[in-house]
Amino acid sequence: MLGKLKLPIDRTSLFSGFSIASIVLGLTIAPSISAETASTPKPKSFLEWCVDRANLSPETQQTIDVIFQKFETDDCDRANSILAEITELNLSARSLSDIRPLASLTHLKRLDLSNNQIEDITPIENLTNLTHLLLANNQIEDITPISAPNSIKLNLDNNQVSDLTPLNTLTELKTLFLNHNQVSDLTPLNALVKMTTLFMNDNHISSLQPLNSMVELRTLSLMNNRIQEIAPLASMTQMYELHLDENEISDLNPLSSMAILNELYLNGNEIRDIRPLASLQTVTELYIRDNQIEDLTPLPEMLKLNWADFKNNQIEDLEPISPIETLVGIVLAGNPVATDRENPTCPIVPESVCRFQE
Repeated sequence: MLGKLKLPIDRTSLFSGFSIASIVLGLTIAPSISAETASTPKPKSFLEWCVDRANLSPETQQTIDVIFQKFETDDCDRANSILAEITELNLSARSLSDIRPLASLTHLKRLDLSNNQIEDITPIENLTNLTHLLLANNQIEDITPISAPNSIKLNLDNNQVSDLTPLNTLTELKTLFLNHNQVSDLTPLNALVKMTTLFMNDNHISSLQPLNSMVELRTLSLMNNRIQEIAPLASMTQMYELHLDENEISDLNPLSSMAILNELYLNGNEIRDIRPLASLQTVTELYIRDNQIEDLTPLPEMLKLNWADFKNNQIEDLEPISPIETLVGIVLAGNPVATDRENPTCPIVPESVCRFQE
């Protein structure tokens, strides 16, 4: 029986052999890698995407075709020439999902990609000259690529955004639409002190503290959230239109400093006391249905009030509103004063001002 033969291992030779094998293997594989790279180019300019469109995915081809349709041409050079000259591009509602062919349009100032099927907005990260970017009604979760420092208007309505951190550098932003998303934390917005218009209906917001630095806000809409405390709004003395419907608000005192407020929407909250509204002498329209209000005594002090909606409250006595001369309509349907009496009377002339039925 032969014994096991032990040979000394030459580690240098082993390493050398591995290196030679690797080189040989590399020489064998390299051509196939090069061929693969050559067959799947990643052009950067629109023109490069366009001339290679026959090799692109249907989603990418769709973007090229939409550009052709928009500019009424099927010539790549012509389309590229037009794109190079324009600063505004509207591709709304074009069934787009792949926007990579737009990545080189760094001169654009306004871009509308609303109403498409876009998930990935990475291609816009280099479009740093944008001032207006409209991305409503897509499927966007990650907004990290939004980085244009001069942005003044951004629309992200009806997406799946939850993290607003990428917006904290957009300090020139004045108008922001984020309705119907999944936002709960507003902290990244606290640096956006130039904001004048903010819409964030239908989110998961409870704390408004990060907004207290937005002293220039004129229009704010936060309907259908989880808001109870509105103290941070007290600093917003420039507010003109405020929508806080469908929340859990009971204390209205923070609103008393809004000296130029014109329209106020408070439907569907937990409000009993409207005395803080007495100081709002510029309000012309008040919507406060579906609350628990009994007393209308403060209303005569709202000197410009011409329309009020108090449907579905607990109002029994209308005498407090008799001095009001500016009212053209007050909705009272669903209150005891309307439902518990066969022929309710209005203390204001003409009596048609009081809407006991709707």
